[in-house]
Amino acid sequence: MNALMTVPFHGTNLFIVEHRDEPFVPMRPIVEGMGMAWQPQHRKLVDRFETCITHMVTQLPGDDQAREVVCLPLKKLPAWMYSVNPKKVDESIRQTIIDYQNECDDALWAYWNQGHVVNPRAQQPAANDQVIPVERRLPIAADNFDAAKRIAESLGLEGNQAILSANNMVRSAIGVDVMEMAGVKRLVNESQELNYTPTELGAKFGMSAVSMNKLLADCGLQHQVLYKPGKKRWEVTPDGKLFAVITDTGKKHSDGKPVQQILWKESVQEMLARLADQLRSGLPAVIAGGVSR
Repeated sequence: MNALMTVPFHGTNLFIVEHRDEPFVPMRPIVEGMGMAWQPQHRKLVDRFETCITHMVTQLPGDDQAREVVCLPLKKLPAWMYSVNPKKVDESIRQTIIDYQNECDDALWAYWNQGHVVNPRAQQPAANDQVIPVERRLPIAADNFDAAKRIAESLGLEGNQAILSANNMVRSAIGVDVMEMAGVKRLVNESQELNYTPTELGAKFGMSAVSMNKLLADCGLQHQVLYKPGKKRWEVTPDGKLFAVITDTGKKHSDGKPVQQILWKESVQEMLARLADQLRSGLPAVIAGGVSR
């Protein structure tokens, strides 16, 4: 007896029988599901698709024993479906036949290939639809958030930055603010430090960005490298890695190297203040290997 797979469709069940690793469809449930009498359609089926029909022994749900059933290869089903003219049937079953013609073979193919059926007419509600109970909205948002966080981490984001990015992605994709649903208004910074650009850091010392970059270099925290004739850029030194946060901007230099922005941690201010005092007092500031501390 052949293995039978049940496929839910329009409030009833259709079936797939596997035969020689190919899907076949018992035709009587389809014909009767469309609202048509089996015997007249069986005669037409034999007349038009005799070479394709296969008789298989299987037990359909609701039957008390296994019987021989007429099956058509699933790949031939659309041809038979469209041999039925909806204009020539009773108006009471016309829409049902049209629905079967539009969706039946897709549903069976989806089940055969994926193991489940998605109703193409069912509109997936938005996860933030207030009509949907919160206990149903939360799993949808959680699944999306986990996937979004993995994407953020694959792009090199970590910790709070990955969480914030994931929350933004979920809000854009399905309209749910996960942090808002959780009552989280802010995230505690892991390092408890702020990061500053040279311009922002310079403002704290009454200096321009150019002067601040020079001071950072005098501290041994960064140095300039020539990456093409007449073009220089700042790079962090080994001493500077303790205080620097290097971010990728998504742009590239003319030599193909990614454009990076160096941010400086709040804790670098103590060193800079000490060096500034040393410079003002005329004391030597730089020793071999870095700045005296």
